[in-house]
Amino acid sequence: MGNTKVKKMQQKKRTAGSLLGISPFVIIGVFLVLVPIFIFITIDNIKAHNKRAAEMLTERGASLIRSFEAGTRTGMMAMRWETAKIQILLTETAFQPDIEYIMITDKNGRILGHSNASKTDGVYENMPDISQPNFDTDVSHREIGGEDNGKIFEVYKKFTPSRFRRQGKFKRFRGGPFMERPNKPQPDWCRAHFFKGPGRMMAPEPEQFIFAGFNMKKIEASKREYLLHVILTGVILFFIGCAGMFSLFVMQAYRSAKKSITSLEKEVERSHRLAAIGKLAAGVAHEIRNPLSSIKGFATYFKERFEDSKEEKKIAIIMIDEVERLNRAVTQLLEFAGPVSVSKTEVDCEALLNHSMLLVKKDLEAKKIEHETIILTKKKNVMLDSDRMNQILLNLYLNAIEAMDSKGKLTVKVSDAEDAGYVLFEVADTGKGIKEAEIEQIFDPYFTTRNTGTGLGLAVVHKIVETLGGEIKVESSPGKGTLFLIRMPC
Repeated sequence: MGNTKVKKMQQKKRTAGSLLGISPFVIIGVFLVLVPIFIFITIDNIKAHNKRAAEMLTERGASLIRSFEAGTRTGMMAMRWETAKIQILLTETAFQPDIEYIMITDKNGRILGHSNASKTDGVYENMPDISQPNFDTDVSHREIGGEDNGKIFEVYKKFTPSRFRRQGKFKRFRGGPFMERPNKPQPDWCRAHFFKGPGRMMAPEPEQFIFAGFNMKKIEASKREYLLHVILTGVILFFIGCAGMFSLFVMQAYRSAKKSITSLEKEVERSHRLAAIGKLAAGVAHEIRNPLSSIKGFATYFKERFEDSKEEKKIAIIMIDEVERLNRAVTQLLEFAGPVSVSKTEVDCEALLNHSMLLVKKDLEAKKIEHETIILTKKKNVMLDSDRMNQILLNLYLNAIEAMDSKGKLTVKVSDAEDAGYVLFEVADTGKGIKEAEIEQIFDPYFTTRNTGTGLGLAVVHKIVETLGGEIKVESSPGKGTLFLIRMPC
């Protein structure tokens, strides 16, 4: 391997070793998932808090109204209160923390009684809709604006200080019916509920409404404090969630990086080993070639000399064949050890495949192997080194032929890769296939599963492909054949 390859591996190693090498799209995805969740939780908690506050104020207002109705009922019936005492009850009842006012109005909004006596006989401008169903018994609530630009939480219902509802009913108090004393006028809302008759008290349907208003300054302050607490808690939980997910990604990245580093270390170790073998092989090959030439010369001489002797001639031919086989092995060794020269020219892919097939035509016919060439690329001419591509394809063809029995099939296809600047060559056979444990070793020098193989053919192919800037992959299943994929820049 050259220095460029080693540098490339080292750069990949540094990239793979970075634990923070997480895709920005993953980080964005985490935010897009977590942010809506925590916003929803925060809004839901705030709504729940507001609902609890409203329920608390409504219950407090309903209790206050019922207490006032009970006090009014007791005062008018049992203690014969006059107007001044009813006004005192209004004022004293409203004299509690956070109570803004208590008032009684008729259905037209005229104020019949108010905790602030100066507003009595005025008109209430924020009169609600009194036509809603079940208004006789329901306690309603709402938020309105106050006089000092603050908010008022108002609880209201129909005012029913008397329990008497049906005409003709009467009740005696302390020996006789409650009668209005002369010269002691009662307020309008009292006369509307209690009027005298011959020995009885009558109670027509009430037409008055009672309102209890609460100042919401403390409630608003509590809401702001709770909102701040919820947001702060949400932010803390959000960052805890982010930290948890980030930790998972870091652990995954660490495991992936560790696996990549292990793989890259093996590849770098392999490149160093191949470089050492290449240097050793180059020196040995040169030393072997000269004696081989001499041996081949003597063998040829003996073949011609013993032309009439079949036994000696046969031995001489075997010597010549073995010397040529050794010479091919030495040639492959030199090709593997030495630098690969590249000369790219415009190449017709169809002509390239047809020419490469001609080189193994006799071998295919000898084993009755079918062959098919498929051209799917839209590029008529591509920039490639035709000699090196022929060398690559020839080695793959020979391996495929060796792996197949008779009536097998060899398929060669060229198509456009996903990247516009690449073409994809595919060489497939229907041979015996490669075991999964052996796939990672097939490009190692001197690794072979054939008795007659040198183990350098695929190592040379791998080196040439990398020199040309391409990639080679292999897919194989035992008994189903093998597919080589070569992705080459064009």
